[in-house]
Amino acid sequence: MGVGRALMAAAAFFVLASATLAELRAIVPEAAANPPGAGGIVNMPWRAGDKAGNGWYVHNYGGFQSQGNMPLFSSGAQLALNGNGLSAQTNQGRMDPKTGELILDNIQSGPFRVTRRIALDQEEGFLRFIDVIHNPTAQELQLNLQFTTSMNYGVNSASFIPDPRKKDLNLAWVANTSANRTGIQVLNGRGAKIPLTLNYAHGNNHIQASLQASIPAGKQIAFMHIHATAANPDAASRFVSGLKENRLLAGVPAAIRRIIVNWRSGEWFAGEHEILRGDTMDVLEVRTGDSLRGTIKGGTFRLNTFYGPVDLPAERIVSMLSIGEFRPRQLLVTVEGEIFGGSLDQRELEIELSNGQTASVPVTQVARVGFRKRAGEPEEWTFEKPMMALR
Repeated sequence: MGVGRALMAAAAFFVLASATLAELRAIVPEAAANPPGAGGIVNMPWRAGDKAGNGWYVHNYGGFQSQGNMPLFSSGAQLALNGNGLSAQTNQGRMDPKTGELILDNIQSGPFRVTRRIALDQEEGFLRFIDVIHNPTAQELQLNLQFTTSMNYGVNSASFIPDPRKKDLNLAWVANTSANRTGIQVLNGRGAKIPLTLNYAHGNNHIQASLQASIPAGKQIAFMHIHATAANPDAASRFVSGLKENRLLAGVPAAIRRIIVNWRSGEWFAGEHEILRGDTMDVLEVRTGDSLRGTIKGGTFRLNTFYGPVDLPAERIVSMLSIGEFRPRQLLVTVEGEIFGGSLDQRELEIELSNGQTASVPVTQVARVGFRKRAGEPEEWTFEKPMMALR
């Protein structure tokens, strides 16, 4: 790459880094009453507010409650694993410097070990939990998980919000309270393969949910849930339908995302490799971890496979991955759910940056490419057809 192009790439990296920091700041609790100290250590309980007027109070084991003029939640995100509650081993948490999450780890519950990753979205006004449940034993364990959130006020009316495509799958519970404000519990994502079962008895002021799973020896699973408030049930429904998985999981390590069972986050992987997608622009990620955003040039990509060359038009491709360190091969993922493996005929990929300049990157230096979402493409990218890998 020439000096001019290198400077343009550096400028693009700077813009991308600035945007990434801005996204992370959106979930960092700037209004926290007890900000982190040296090494990101936070003394518990952790208190923070958001722009929606919610005051959040999180205990050392990860359960939370509301504070302020209208504390809607009296006891939230309470877990019991095989009948055992959660027991924290310390009165401190830590802030992840990359994601802004509050991390509470080494929580015990019977034979299980639990890590709770908690993010506060300042702008939208909600808490996002990812609970990681680890089996440290040498044998498979059966998990019976019970989840409870209780309201401070009486519930005038409550309802479930179902998955638009799977009516038997409930995504969330919304409860309109006597405080004239609505509590929201989002406990499943659209199309979840192992969802929590939501249970509510009319007249009660709490929601319960359950999940059964097998966790192999030394392995772990995770589930994600969202807690928020809204002015009324209609606003609560709009909040649930407007949730975007890519925002909820921004910055979360791939190793965590792939084990979440009650959202479709694990389906963004081809084997052990995470599939990259763009949003309004294409994304090219190099092996150093840096990224360029713009428009990938080229209408057709030729892949040399053991069964002959395959020509794929760019509009059919959603992502490309390079596999291997020495003479890497490429995997092209299509909108039909197929994955073609081989050697890309092009020796360089060209990307037109937002300033109109073009950068060329050797294919050997490319880690992943994510193509932008096209018109008419669903917000949540999923494969409805069976997936087939051709190598």
